Formats: sequence, structure tokens, C-alpha cells
Amino acid sequence: DVFYAHSQYAADYLNKLYNTRKYVYDESVIRRMFHYNYTEEHEQMIIFFTEPREVYVNIDIIKELLPKVKSFGKKLYLKLHPGDNKDNYKDFDIELCTNYELSLTGNICISRKSTILLEAIYNNSLPVAIITNPKDQSTFNQFPALNAKEIIKTYNVDELFEVIKRHMK
Repeated sequence: DVFYAHSQYAADYLNKLYNTRKYVYDESVIRRMFHYNYTEEHEQMIIFFTEPREVYVNIDIIKELLPKVKSFGKKLYLKLHPGDNKDNYKDFDIELCTNYELSLTGNICISRKSTILLEAIYNNSLPVAIITNPKDQSTFNQFPALNAKEIIKTYNVDELFEVIKRHMK
């Protein structure tokens, strides 16, 4: 009878869509689902979470973002989607982050359209969506939870980089 939504936006959206009140957002429930309690101290990292489909979109974003991040004196890390392959990124001088909990804790987490962005919210990270094409925009909009107010939406790499610069510690 009750469905716990991942964000207040999602609960409101679904309740309106289905003319009901059964969709609720309870931060304490969602926090218990998504919080990892990772406690190792580390510097804030800039991490791009890849997607296994339309890899060329990942590559285009990385190709443009990597030199900007390096010129700022920072590193860009990749966290590969389980369905992605590190060989897709062999042409880049870029480190992989293989620790899932570390990747989501205390960092700037960048993704095209993934629930990774929701997990970042509950692990003291800054979730930033990069939506560069109509297909990604359409898919992003299919998931009301991704419209949570905590997720920053950017639409090109220049905009993304400005967000990164503003939030680097």
C-alpha cells in the first residue's frame, strides 16, 4: 500500500500521475538503502561513472573534460559500469577507481543518467548529471527520482566544468 520513492520530486510526480497518495519520500528509509558508511579519509575526487551503451558519448565527454580538469591541477577518475570495458578508454591517461564505496563517498560524482546520482546524495558527494544529447535527456526524464533537487544538471562540458570548479575542496 506504500511505495517509498527515491526523492520528494519522484513521490510528488507519481502521486499526481496516478492520482494517489501511496508514494512517499522518507529520507531516513532511503538513506538506509543508499548510505555506505565508508569512513576512510581521502581527498575529494572527480569521478565520471561510465555507461555501457553509447560509449562514444562517454568518450566525447571525457575527451573534452579531461584537459580542463588537468589544467585546473586535478585528476579525473573513471568508475566503469560493470557492463563497460576499460579498453574503451585505453587512449586516455586516466585512472580507474575500482572501489565502489570510495567512488561514491565525499566526491564529485558525474554521470549521464544513472541512479549513481541518487547514491551520491546519500554518501556526502555532489551528484552532477551531464546530459549532452536528446536520447540521454529522454532517458533521464523517464526516471522522476533523477530530478531530485540535489542533483545538478548540466548540458555541456563547459557548464559541467564550471560546477566542478565551484565545488572543489
